[in-house]
Amino acid sequence: MHSVLQHLSQKLNVPIVERDALETWAFDGQNIANHWMDPPYQGTPPWSEDYPGARIDYTTAELLHELAHYFAAAPEQRDLPEYGLAMGIAKGSGYGPNGGEFRDAEGRLRGYSTAMSALMGLVDHYESEVQERLTWLLTIYWGKKYNIPCDFSDWKVPFSWDDYYQFKFQFNNGSPWHYCDQYQHAWEALIRFRNLLPQLEALGEGL
Repeated sequence: MHSVLQHLSQKLNVPIVERDALETWAFDGQNIANHWMDPPYQGTPPWSEDYPGARIDYTTAELLHELAHYFAAAPEQRDLPEYGLAMGIAKGSGYGPNGGEFRDAEGRLRGYSTAMSALMGLVDHYESEVQERLTWLLTIYWGKKYNIPCDFSDWKVPFSWDDYYQFKFQFNNGSPWHYCDQYQHAWEALIRFRNLLPQLEALGEGL
């Protein structure tokens, strides 16, 4: 494991452990999983062959992103699977049992009655969006400051932290999948990031 990940993990008191995220969660309310097991499947010749499955280790950048999520989360979120965010516990998305005890038999979050609640987390939409953008900023900050590779596994070409910033804040802000208040999310995240700078400096002591 990268020495910066070890340092931040210890400082934040959130261990990165040997655990399969697909069977549990990337963050289970106590620690962060270091890998997930891609399940096997039976092929359909002649179009595809049997796939035996594989272990997929999270990259340094992906683990850094998880640590950033923990730091961005409110204290009351830090003992919830996937910090209570929609992307982690929404039915049909994220890792783990898709909400488990947080959802009813129809897949809706308990306490909600609309179909849209299947896409919602335990944290409201506005706060989830702000925290996601703050997580991007924190990941970029640590990545550039400590020369950590921007090695997200879903990018198959060389990718810098500046590229990551451009993609996240320009591509996403122009995407039809985001709501009209997206710029407010970004500004709120920037304000929080600026206010967190003294804590970030303290976390980096010793590096």
